[in-house]
Amino acid sequence: MYAPPRTLVYDRAHPVHCSLDVYTPRQPVAQRDVLVFIHGGAWRSGDKSDHADLPSLVADAFARHGATAPRPLPTILIPNYRLSTHPDFPDRQAVVHPTPIHDVARAFEAFTADDDEWRRGEIARVVWAGHSCGAHILSHLLLNPSTTTTTTFLPGMMDKVILPRTHAVAFLDGILNVRALAREYPDYVFFIDAAFGADPGKRWQGADAFEEDDQPPSSSSSSSSRSVTPPTAALRGIRKWLVAHASEDELLTPAQGQLFRDHLCASGFADVVEWDEQTLRGTHDGCLHDRGVGELLYRLFA
Repeated sequence: MYAPPRTLVYDRAHPVHCSLDVYTPRQPVAQRDVLVFIHGGAWRSGDKSDHADLPSLVADAFARHGATAPRPLPTILIPNYRLSTHPDFPDRQAVVHPTPIHDVARAFEAFTADDDEWRRGEIARVVWAGHSCGAHILSHLLLNPSTTTTTTFLPGMMDKVILPRTHAVAFLDGILNVRALAREYPDYVFFIDAAFGADPGKRWQGADAFEEDDQPPSSSSSSSSRSVTPPTAALRGIRKWLVAHASEDELLTPAQGQLFRDHLCASGFADVVEWDEQTLRGTHDGCLHDRGVGELLYRLFA
């Protein structure tokens, strides 16, 4: 149901890490929804090719529901972005925050440029999904768009192009606050330092799209966050904020997702926030290759 992927390089100086795979449904339509999936990997590993089966999982979910609610398949974008240091790749040009956020924004900018060769139809609605550290990148794109303001990124791109088209967003087994993560998992500090810097006085500066206090997240919709994101008009257009945790995640407890859910509820989004601990099945990475992820993503286009 999907044609083989086409690879769009959005920065020719970095053709491997600054590229995205575009999966286009075979059936042409005048207007097409778009799904952008941001991979995880602790900011130091992962590749778009790891998720080559995602289009099949999405297509299967759409087919299962097609008899009662037929809907055209979305175009799927899976971008690569530049990564931090990794001992297995000593020669790789490593980057730190906020470069991965800039890269994902530039990838979407390249796809939406005035070239129908890539879009193959007008863009209708956009759904964003981020897994693990990809969810952290997505949180910055939505809640802290100042991190996308660079000389290589069009000013106002978030407010004028990305946010008005965004229909729903999903945070799947997300890392969403690195300070809370480091308290819960001290062994993870090494990759947080690599991604956000370990310089004294500036350690992890600007790392998170929202702040939190030292209280653990509650199971209610009251927030433990100090910095509350006002629901701007553009953000208010997002119909669903889905925060999901996999049933057998061996790398994260639900605490990260619960903290983020509580922050969103306190920020004025309680009526459009959905918390899900049932649909994603499998381990932290394994859940992305199970039919449950297709079901979750299908629901976002409802």
